Amino acid sequence: MTLQEKEKKIVEVIKELKKVNYPGYSRDIVSFGFIKKIDVDESGYVFVDIEVPTEKEDVFESIREKVYDVLKHREDVEISVRKREIFKKNKIPIRGKSIAIYSTKGGVGKSTVAVNLAYSIKKIGFNTAVLDLDIHGPSVPRITGTQDYEPYSPDGKNISPAEKFGVKIMSIGYMAKGDTPVIWRGPMVMKAFRTLTFSTLWADTDVLVMDLPPGSGDVQLSLAQEADISGMVMITTPQELALEDLRRGISMFKKLSVPILGVIENMSYFTCDSCGKRHYIFGKGGGRDVAKSYGIDFIGEIPFDPDLMKMSDEGRIYVLEKDGEVSESFESISKKILEKLSLRK
Repeated sequence: MTLQEKEKKIVEVIKELKKVNYPGYSRDIVSFGFIKKIDVDESGYVFVDIEVPTEKEDVFESIREKVYDVLKHREDVEISVRKREIFKKNKIPIRGKSIAIYSTKGGVGKSTVAVNLAYSIKKIGFNTAVLDLDIHGPSVPRITGTQDYEPYSPDGKNISPAEKFGVKIMSIGYMAKGDTPVIWRGPMVMKAFRTLTFSTLWADTDVLVMDLPPGSGDVQLSLAQEADISGMVMITTPQELALEDLRRGISMFKKLSVPILGVIENMSYFTCDSCGKRHYIFGKGGGRDVAKSYGIDFIGEIPFDPDLMKMSDEGRIYVLEKDGEVSESFESISKKILEKLSLRK
């Protein structure tokens, strides 16, 4: 059998396997890297080795059944589907609690909200840290004005985070400077996630605020299965497109058995300086309604303020510099989160 014929068979089998999604995700088992080996012998027989990293028997059985189903029409394939139980909940090396800030859709102000929540919690009196896990689009260094920080290891094993106004900060953006794109496949993304999460010196942190990338990919899956986090905070805007994505995000983390602390609606309304009235420019009450429909808490609205975006672009912390309605919203939301974490001063 020629090399071209073998390659054609491998491509055909991979195309079929791309029809098998991980339960609860829109991504397939090929893109997740579960296919360990595909080989073709001289007689044209195809050997497929699939390794499913999960502790959940129902997840494993679902994938196994779907694999056999999509390949059942082929008599030239031998399949091995096995389980690799590698996901163990590991405690993040902090003394307190950790929350993950998440949005299924990009462009809803997630990173800006994460940073200002961290500083609001710091103002209340807790040692706080921010972990930027948005591997492909890290914006926390810019928002905090710490782009020039150079990470170092004091012991050859762990990483010392940046610090600004008493808040510790770690981001992949410190390693990929300027306009350098982070173009990594699954294994490299996972290594970066584990290093940033478990090897950063967070020791005296009471609340670790983790800024997740938008969407449903490797980082979200690994965080849900490997890290012992205290809960998720879902960010949305009132727009219907964002609300549709919010519903998908809630469903995903419910399936992964990750506690959801509640929903925050960003850019909820704009208060006019002239008339003092609230204008719901992106819609009204959508985040609250979605939260109610899923039986989870709605923990606050953040009004639209152009200065919030402007100051974030300039590396200035909004809640430390500006009083008023928006900062009061962050403070109120922070207190509700702390209450849910059973943290009190």
